[in-house]
Amino acid sequence: MITFTAGPQFSFLASGNQSVLDNSKKLFKKTDFAVVAGAEINIRPITIYGRYIWGFSDVSNFGEKANSQQIQTGLSVRLF
Repeated sequence: MITFTAGPQFSFLASGNQSVLDNSKKLFKKTDFAVVAGAEINIRPITIYGRYIWGFSDVSNFGEKANSQQIQTGLSVRLF
């Protein structure tokens, strides 16, 4: 079975820690709004999935515009 997914995603910055920058949390805005699109293939008991996430919000606090973009892939195995 193949399943397609699409919808909104809201993200928030929970913490920021970089050894080079003392105030790395101040470099990025605290929230992001994005659109997610993906698909998964389910062949019991295995599921393979992939998603693309494109952020609408400018997450940068230091001048240049920066939008988040992510690719997620995964494999899951159902045990029971």
